[in-house]
Amino acid sequence: WMKARRSGIGAAHVLAPRGIAWFVALACTVLVGLEVSHVVSQRSQAVSDARKDTANLAGSLIQHAELTFRTADAMLLGVVERVEHKSLDAGLRERLKAWFAKEIKNSNQFVAFGVLDEHGTMVVNMLGEEAPGAFADRDYFIYHRSHNDDSLRIGRPVHSRTTGQWHIPVTRRINKADGSFGGVAIAAINPQYFQDIYD
Repeated sequence: WMKARRSGIGAAHVLAPRGIAWFVALACTVLVGLEVSHVVSQRSQAVSDARKDTANLAGSLIQHAELTFRTADAMLLGVVERVEHKSLDAGLRERLKAWFAKEIKNSNQFVAFGVLDEHGTMVVNMLGEEAPGAFADRDYFIYHRSHNDDSLRIGRPVHSRTTGQWHIPVTRRINKADGSFGGVAIAAINPQYFQDIYD
C-alpha cells in the first residue's frame, strides 16, 4: 500500500510540472497570437493611412498643375483677344512685353511668353531684337497652322531657342479678321517649377 501511495505521489509530482509547462506554453501562445494580431492591425491601419495620404497628395498635385495651366490659358486668351482685335503695332507690342515681364516677375512657373506671326516669326518677345525668331518648325506652330480651333494646346517639353532652357509650351491659335491663320500665342512653363513642388 505504501508503495502504491508513493508511486501515486510521484506521478502527481511529475504531472504537476507538466501541467504547469503546458499552461505556460498555452499562455505564451495566446500572448504571441494577441501581439501578432495587434501588429497586423497596426500595419493595416498604417497602410490605409498611407494610401489616403498618397491619394490626397496626388489630388493636390493634380489640382496645382491644373491651376498652372489654367493661369497660362487665361494669359493666352488675353493675348489672343488683344492681337485679334487690335493692330499689332509698336504700342501694342510694348504693352504686351510689359505685361509678359510683369507676369514672369511675379511667378516662377513661367519662363517666357511670346507671339508668333503666321510665318512663325517671333513678333513679340521679352528678350529684344537679338532673340531667335524662326519657330515655323515647332510642333505647336504646325498644329495651330493646320487646325482652325480655339483650343488650348499643351505641347511636349522642348529646348527653348530663346532662353536655352527646357520648357513646356502652352499655346493658342491667333486668327486674322477673315478667320485665316494669323499666328500663335505662347506661354512657356518651367518644368523645374513642377519638380520643385513635387520634391
